[in-house]
Amino acid sequence: MDDDEDERDYDLADLREEDVLEQLQELHRQLAEKRSDDDGGRAPAEKRSGLLAPERKLIVCAVRRPVHLEKPFGEAAYAYEPSRSGLSAAVESLEKSGVRCRWVAWPGCFVEKTSREGVRARLEDEFNCRPVFLDRDIEDLFYARFCHGVLWPLFHCIPATVGDKVGEKGGLVGTRATDQYEAYLSVNQQYLEALAAEYQEGDLVVVHDYELMLLPAMIRSRFPEAACGFFCNCPFPSSEFYRMLPARDALLRGVLGADLISFNHFDYVRHFLNACMRVLGLESAPSRLEYHGRLVTVSICPAGIAPDVWEPGEANGLAGARLRGPDDARRIILSLDALDASKGIPQRLLALEALLERRPEWRGRAVLVLAARDRDRRVDAPLRRAVDGLVGHVNGRFGRADYVPVHYVKRTLDENEVKALYAAADVALICSVREGINLWAMEFVAAQSARLEDRAPGVLVYSEFAGCASSFQGGALVVNPYDADGVADALHAALAMPANARRVRHHALARYVHTYTADLWAARLVRELRLARDRTSEHTRLLPLDVARLRSSYERSRRRLVVLEYDGALAPHASLPQLAQPSPVLVATLKALCGDGRNTVYVLSGRRRDDLDAWLGEAAPRLGLVAEAGYWVKRAPRLPTAASGTALDDAVCPTPPPERAGSLEDRPEAPPTSFRSDLARELAFPSTPGSQRDDVSEDVTASPAASQTPGP
Repeated sequence: MDDDEDERDYDLADLREEDVLEQLQELHRQLAEKRSDDDGGRAPAEKRSGLLAPERKLIVCAVRRPVHLEKPFGEAAYAYEPSRSGLSAAVESLEKSGVRCRWVAWPGCFVEKTSREGVRARLEDEFNCRPVFLDRDIEDLFYARFCHGVLWPLFHCIPATVGDKVGEKGGLVGTRATDQYEAYLSVNQQYLEALAAEYQEGDLVVVHDYELMLLPAMIRSRFPEAACGFFCNCPFPSSEFYRMLPARDALLRGVLGADLISFNHFDYVRHFLNACMRVLGLESAPSRLEYHGRLVTVSICPAGIAPDVWEPGEANGLAGARLRGPDDARRIILSLDALDASKGIPQRLLALEALLERRPEWRGRAVLVLAARDRDRRVDAPLRRAVDGLVGHVNGRFGRADYVPVHYVKRTLDENEVKALYAAADVALICSVREGINLWAMEFVAAQSARLEDRAPGVLVYSEFAGCASSFQGGALVVNPYDADGVADALHAALAMPANARRVRHHALARYVHTYTADLWAARLVRELRLARDRTSEHTRLLPLDVARLRSSYERSRRRLVVLEYDGALAPHASLPQLAQPSPVLVATLKALCGDGRNTVYVLSGRRRDDLDAWLGEAAPRLGLVAEAGYWVKRAPRLPTAASGTALDDAVCPTPPPERAGSLEDRPEAPPTSFRSDLARELAFPSTPGSQRDDVSEDVTASPAASQTPGP
């Protein structure tokens, strides 16, 4: 009797916890929608139309096109298949909100010259896309060899082996790295020409991913006032890896032509800024850097999906039931990805082998559905052989007549099949060894949000080396894909996890997926690009020095105050004093300035007074010195002017006490009142009674570095 009451109490507790979780999830969904409305993520068109003026448009330059074009074997006509990428979903959300968008993209395959006009017309009319057609040899050098054979492994920190470089099929025999880079440069130039046909003043341009890293600088050269952003969807490597790239300087300079450079994760921002510092010698702040007088903003803007698209229907639920078997005894582990070296597909098979070996209770019950879309690329041939061998090994070791541990699917699945797998899966396994962001995981979470009420949602096992791992920490089981036993333990924990624990973890993941959507990503990217362009324009207006005007004022004036910053303006920055000594040319120039009776010249520095006096005080005795950031001051001595014959210092200030004149060592040890007040009192030019101010032009001249140095 007591056992029945305990069990009834436990069931009531479960029900109460489920109700609380459902209420919490609904509240978080409402909060996410409210935030999206405020940010422009899910707002209606009348609220989001302010992202871009109606007469302006957004131009998206990408290799990932809105439509996949291919010619089926034996057919004359091309097949047009709309893309399901996160980028396409983001652009579609902007179009629904009233923003005019245009694509500049490669169709994805070689198109004969006789068919290009027809293909171009259909892409522009139906998909709003201006195509960039590539010849077959350029396509191979650009896409297969340089992008996927050089840049892609390096950006994912996957070292290339000798076998990857030399081989009977798809190796680099007969091609030079220079040929590949020239093809890369040529394709970026083709994109520029296609963009120029679309661009109008005021349009926004977004360049997508590593295939077009040279394009932003080309756009800046052709259209200096264009608002251009660059979004890197793949991970950016550490500077140690990036420096191995022969074209490292050119690619960085190409990207720095953009006003906004955005990444999926903070680590990639840090790696990019470090590469700019170590390769190009640029100085940077956490979110910006200066390049050729322009302010470039660097930001984090994680990509997302459209969650509503992935809600499974009734047909998908029935298909999932068939996958689970008649007695619903099977537990499905879903691994859905492209056949790619960064996805860690061999690691997934090794983890399944470890699970079945260490946990015999899952033999005959745990099934891995491995849907690895094979794009039939030559560079994937070694990986393809390894995966085929591992699938045969695991099935041969643990398979039975009525049980196949690994169901291996190589073809491309349609959307309904993908939804069915998402809905049926108990566990989603992501073992990427390096990845910018994994949208498959987000789609799984979105599909599980609408799962049938009689079953708890599935569990996500997620690699710590994939993007958003830190954001998924509270909901996913984060693993090291190189630790097969650790991944096996996580799979066991996920398969045996109680229903309430599954709901708690899924709630945390769903909150992230329904907040950081493709709609929000697109709106944030457009808004940040506009702000970055405004900051760049403002920064550019403040930097230039009108040399002609300065020369004219200098020649017309009778009394001049010249204030020069030593470090960074007269001499380069150096940590050791021996490396910061002035050159003979600099000393001669300062002496010439001081020799003009109309000039009062001061040099400002934060260096020690002994060093500054030894370098400049003895060589230019008429030079005023301010050392140690204003703590020590040596005033410029009085000098008769050619115009009036009076002592310039007599007009500036009264004769100083004897202990205040002379070298820096003669200054009293008591500190001055302040840098600003002390110098202002000593260097002011008060008007004397009876002076004719209209006939005198008085200018204060300072170096740009000195003019930007704030006073204490």
